[in-house]
Amino acid sequence: MSDNTDFLRNTAATLVTAAGITQIALLWFAPLTSDQVAIAGWGAVYLFVGLGLFGISRTALVLGVILPSLRAGSTLLSLTLPEISQLDFLLLAGDFLVALMCAVVFLRLRHLPSF
Repeated sequence: MSDNTDFLRNTAATLVTAAGITQIALLWFAPLTSDQVAIAGWGAVYLFVGLGLFGISRTALVLGVILPSLRAGSTLLSLTLPEISQLDFLLLAGDFLVALMCAVVFLRLRHLPSF
C-alpha cells in the first residue's frame, strides 16, 4: 500500500475508534435511558469497525463506508436544519469524512490481490 492510502486508512480508523469509545463512555456521564443505550450500541459497532480498519480487511473498509453513511443519513432525516446543534454537525461531518476516506482507500485497493 502507498503511504497516502495507509494514512487515510489509519486516520479513518482513529476517528471511528475515538467516536466509538466516546459514545460508550457517555453511559457514565449521562442518565441511563434507552437513547443512551442505543448510542452505546452504535459506539460498540464503531469500536469494532475502527479496530478492523487498523488491520488489512476490506470488509472493515466496506463497513466503514456503509455504517457511517447510514447513521449520518438517519440523523439528517430525523433533524431539521434549525435543530442541528454544533455537536450534531460535528458528528455528521465526521461520519461523512470517515465514509469518504474508507471509500477512497477501498477504490484504490480493489485491484490489488488480497492476502
